[in-house]
Amino acid sequence: MPKKDAYYFPHDSNARHDPKIISMMTEYGTKGYGTYWIIVEILREQQNNQISLKEKYSYISLAKETGCSVDEIKHFIDECVNTYCLFKIEDGLLYSESLNERMSSLKDKKEKAKAAAEKRWNKVVDTKKDVIFEIKEGVKTGISVLTDEASFAGIAASMVMGKFGGLNTAYIYKCREECLDWLKSKGKRYKDYEAFFRNWVRKSIKINPPDSQEKKTMVY
Repeated sequence: MPKKDAYYFPHDSNARHDPKIISMMTEYGTKGYGTYWIIVEILREQQNNQISLKEKYSYISLAKETGCSVDEIKHFIDECVNTYCLFKIEDGLLYSESLNERMSSLKDKKEKAKAAAEKRWNKVVDTKKDVIFEIKEGVKTGISVLTDEASFAGIAASMVMGKFGGLNTAYIYKCREECLDWLKSKGKRYKDYEAFFRNWVRKSIKINPPDSQEKKTMVY
């Protein structure tokens, strides 16, 4: 489980009004309410949101976490399973149907949000090839390769022949190398690399003119 996930799970602010919770609190009070949520939190921290009760130390660990005796936590879990229907036990594994449903719903929301973001940006990133594919009607078109030096060489050549024809060719290619190195080091991607490179050259001319021997740092 990713560390950054921080074992998050949704918790309704009115959970205490659930009839099952109310019934449990009638006997165990707020201590029972706290014990119940501690167990739910522990479940969330486990793989597949389950606790094995097959081992003797399982109840000892739960007793320590909840501040109960081993007999008290055994009785409490038994009541939550058989009387209040707050937990279930199958094949020696304790779990919460409610927690599993919430985590499933959360996973679906994350996947839908990710799909919506990809659709919004209209692109899919192939991390193995470091390539951006523009998507139109499900077909990969207009490929822009971030690490393809030949592609940048072509852009640099067009700059020499076009907008910056009056500049020294060596200066243009020097800018091209600096620009490519910067993109690689930052992992930056742009929709229009040619436009980005034109702006890079313009800034380079202002900061470090072709006839200047002084090297200065460019910040983007």
